[in-house]
Amino acid sequence: MNTMKEWLNYIDSLHGQNIDMGLERIKAVAAKMNVLKPAPFVFLVGGTNGKGTTCHTLEMTLLKSGYKVGVYSSPVIEEYNESVRIQNQQLDDASFVQAFKYINQIRGDISLTPFEFNTLAAFFLIQQNQSDVAIIEVGMGGATDATNIIDVDISILTNVALDHVDWLGQNRDEIGTTKAGIFRENKIALVGDQNPPESVINYIQEIQAKGLIRNKDWIIQNKNETSWSLSIQGNTYATDLPIPLMPLENTALALVALKESQLNFKLDVFKQVLIEDNLPGRFQVIDRPNKATVILDVAHNPASADYLRKKLEAFPKIGKYIFVVGLLKNKDIEGVIQLTQTLSDQWYCAGLEDGPRSSNVKDISKYLANAHEYGHIKDAWQAADISADPSDVIVVFGSFKAVSPVLQQL
Repeated sequence: MNTMKEWLNYIDSLHGQNIDMGLERIKAVAAKMNVLKPAPFVFLVGGTNGKGTTCHTLEMTLLKSGYKVGVYSSPVIEEYNESVRIQNQQLDDASFVQAFKYINQIRGDISLTPFEFNTLAAFFLIQQNQSDVAIIEVGMGGATDATNIIDVDISILTNVALDHVDWLGQNRDEIGTTKAGIFRENKIALVGDQNPPESVINYIQEIQAKGLIRNKDWIIQNKNETSWSLSIQGNTYATDLPIPLMPLENTALALVALKESQLNFKLDVFKQVLIEDNLPGRFQVIDRPNKATVILDVAHNPASADYLRKKLEAFPKIGKYIFVVGLLKNKDIEGVIQLTQTLSDQWYCAGLEDGPRSSNVKDISKYLANAHEYGHIKDAWQAADISADPSDVIVVFGSFKAVSPVLQQL
C-alpha cells in the first residue's frame, strides 16, 4: 500500500467497530512509539462546541509569536490531510503514508479503530516535525477518547451540552463526568462553560487539579459592540480587545489558556488574530458578485444552533434567509430545527450518508411545513441557489458532511 486512499481503506477495515472507547490498546502502541508527549508543551481541548475555534486561536497566536505549532483536529471539512497542521499548513500524502506504515509495523497484532490509528499518526507527525507546542482536539467525550492518552500541560473544556447521548450520557451531568476526564492532577483545568455541571467541578476537586472556572476565576467584562476586557482571578488582564470573527467565548478561553501557560506569546498578535482569523464552516460568510451571499456553519446540535440563530438575527441583510440543511439521524434534529425555523419560510432539506448515522431527508423535513426535499445536499444547495435573489442570504448548515460539499463547490 503506497497511496493515501489505499491506507485509509485499510485502516477502516482493521477493527470490528468504528468506536471502541477503551484506551488500553492505543496507549500500548503509543508507548512503543514514544509519542505520549508529542511536543514539549501540550494543550488538550475538549467540549461539546467551540473546540475548533479555541484550538485555532491558540494555534495562530502562538505561531505568529514565534513558536512551531502542531495541531490535530477533527472532523475535517474537505480532505483527510486537514486533520494535522504544522505551522498552519497541511501535510502531504507521503507524510501520512510514512506514519501509517510505521504504526502498522509497531502495533503488531493490536487492533486499532480508524480514529485511534489516525490519532497515533497525528502524534507521530507532530513529534517528527519537532513542534514546540501541540494543540490536540478531543474527538468525542473525554475520559475514554483516544486523544486522552497523552501527557497534558493544560486541559481545556469549552462547554458541556447535549450531544452524542448514546455514548456520553443522557444529561449534562453525565456528559460532564465523561468530558472532565481530560483534566489532570495538579495541572490546569480550564472551564469555559458559564454554568458547568456539578460533575465537572466535583471532578476537578477530586483529582486536585488547578481549576479555572468561567465567571468565578476568569470573567469577560465590559463587552460592547466593538471591544471587551478579560479579568483573571480578580485582576484585569487585558482591556479594549477587539470583537473577534470567531465566537468571543472561545477566543477568551484561549487567551486565559495562553496566559496561564507561561508561553511567551504577544498580546498584540492575539488582537490581530481576533480581527483577521476564522475557520472554514464556522459562520463563514462568502460574498458573491451579483449573487446571494452564502453563510456556512457546522451547527449540528441545539447549543450550536442557538448560537447560529443569534448570529443570524444580528447579521445585516436586505432580502430573506434561505436555509439549506443536512443533519445525521443521531442528532437532536427536532431541537435544531425548533431553534432556527422562525428565521425563514424557505427550507431545502437533504439526507446525508454516513453509515449507521445516515439520515433520510424526511428525518428533517417532517419538522418543517412545505420544505423542499432532496436526496443529496448538492442538489438542495443548487436548487436554493437558483431560487435566491442577489439580496438574499443562503444559510447552509448542519453536519460537516452537509457543509463540506457546498464549500468545495464554492
